[in-house]
Amino acid sequence: MNTVLQAALPESKKIPLLPIATPLTEWQDVSISELAPCAPSDSTLPMGQYAVSTVMNWAIQQGFYGAIPTWEIGNGTWGVICFRPHPELQVVKIPVTDLGGYDPTSPQSCGQAVMRWAQLEENGSNQLAIPTYLNDDDEFFSALVFTPNYPTLTFYDAPNTQLYFSLQQPAKLINLQDPAVWANAAMRVANNLGFAAGWPTWECTTHRGLIGIPAYDLGPMPDACPANVATVVEVLHKTSQALQNFENVSSSLTSGVFIDFTAAPIADPTMQILSDCLFGAVQACLNAIPGVGGTLAALVSSGVQIAIDATNSSGGTFSLEQYQKMLVAASNATIDYVADLHDSLQNATGDDLQKLWQSPYKDPLSGRSIALGSLACTPPDIVNGDLFWAKMSQHMEASYRENLQIRITAQLYGIQSRTYHNRAPGKQWWDGTIASVTAPGGDCSQYIASSDSDLSVWFSGALQVGDYVELDEWWMQALPGNPYYPPTTLVYNLFSNDGFGVTTNWAGPFTKEQFYTQFFVQQNQVGLDGTYNQVWMYDQPNAIVEARLSENLVAGSTDNYGNLSLNSSDPLVILANSECEFSQPVITNYLAPLTS
Repeated sequence: MNTVLQAALPESKKIPLLPIATPLTEWQDVSISELAPCAPSDSTLPMGQYAVSTVMNWAIQQGFYGAIPTWEIGNGTWGVICFRPHPELQVVKIPVTDLGGYDPTSPQSCGQAVMRWAQLEENGSNQLAIPTYLNDDDEFFSALVFTPNYPTLTFYDAPNTQLYFSLQQPAKLINLQDPAVWANAAMRVANNLGFAAGWPTWECTTHRGLIGIPAYDLGPMPDACPANVATVVEVLHKTSQALQNFENVSSSLTSGVFIDFTAAPIADPTMQILSDCLFGAVQACLNAIPGVGGTLAALVSSGVQIAIDATNSSGGTFSLEQYQKMLVAASNATIDYVADLHDSLQNATGDDLQKLWQSPYKDPLSGRSIALGSLACTPPDIVNGDLFWAKMSQHMEASYRENLQIRITAQLYGIQSRTYHNRAPGKQWWDGTIASVTAPGGDCSQYIASSDSDLSVWFSGALQVGDYVELDEWWMQALPGNPYYPPTTLVYNLFSNDGFGVTTNWAGPFTKEQFYTQFFVQQNQVGLDGTYNQVWMYDQPNAIVEARLSENLVAGSTDNYGNLSLNSSDPLVILANSECEFSQPVITNYLAPLTS
């Protein structure tokens, strides 16, 4: 549950779990001391196999049918998604001879083999199979199998760029052939789409398939009785009202976003910015509703093509005025889509009611297919929670506006950073201590506030060297490298009303650090008095991400298939790394063999 939404309600109005739903999964933060006795004795196993066998063994001892890691670690803990007992969840011993030529030492090969076996018609046309890596021998391989009658799982074909972006680590490369990193990204994408968990299919091209696992079994479709119909009608009304409130505010604020961009047009050739910002905000908030959030988000997002069609465009480059009108048209079309469903259901009778009640709606963003009648499972506290829905519209507005600012900013401005520690004129070398230099009102904050061109500056990596402090410096500059800086209003809107503090939104502090280190804005690292530049670029035609030294030399990249390339043996790359402290760090998974 979104903790901010939950916190908006008084104690007497906290939203309970669905009383009529059966939980399918249970997230636990398990200490490594508790997991260690369940770990394989061979600590050299691939982490994908080691981690799964550890949590599977632990979960079975706790009375669950199995578990998978969340692939995240805490303070002495691992995150674990446990699967509750269910009659259509089975542990199956698969004859090794049925698995073909799989590689038992490769988690990817094992996962692929059991998935293919399980989905064959002669083996039951199952939805999903996950290796347990427990009690295997030369003749049999064990797998946790989700049968066709298990509550519906959802296949989603995620672009490799989406997997990478879910890890939120710009200025790093990624090896998507690493099963632990692959599974971690798949879990994050599934969570972002409103599922309780996600598991890879282990098939890959420029996309990687995953199976989304819901948190609840909502049971059979509720009858279209008057009480249930009234519930769904009210949920649609509240949703439409929240979207309308969101549009009323965001349409006026959107013009404020565009005030800061008066020179360059907006390029959105595939309408991706529009759908990412508008439906991304809708999904992020609706998915937070317990139990039925994913269902409601899928229902609203099934109108994404209608929203795009309402703009009368298939994409391209637009003036600011044109693009704002398109955003408003898309928002209004989404509202109308939900309002039309509301009116149709409210007025339907007889066979028309039954058909509308059971008709599936397919969400192109998540792949989830739902029936309208499923919304009858919405808890009463949500159906009647006026404060909850008011907060929902505020959260959508905040998410939409900030995502839009970031996406448009990234078209016009890049991030510049100095990664070397020598004295540039007036920068990088500060007399005093780290505490005095970086304190509020200290040298750094005074420098930032001293001129409009420095308002976007952020300092990091403070290092005390004798009587002075060395700092890395970051700032925004117009692309492609022109000496123009963002207008003051843009800096104020992005960061704070004083130019260098923080802006608090519904998701928490939105800081310069987050903008410079989490959002995928092109970054230019300046080294050795400008002799070298290392440029980080994202979502290029042939690469998810690449680090380039000069125009012709790629220092490292991850291609669109998720294959990692490091040119660390190139003499110029070696020289730049040593002279300028450049590097091409690679995203890794931090799970490690356990000790008690």
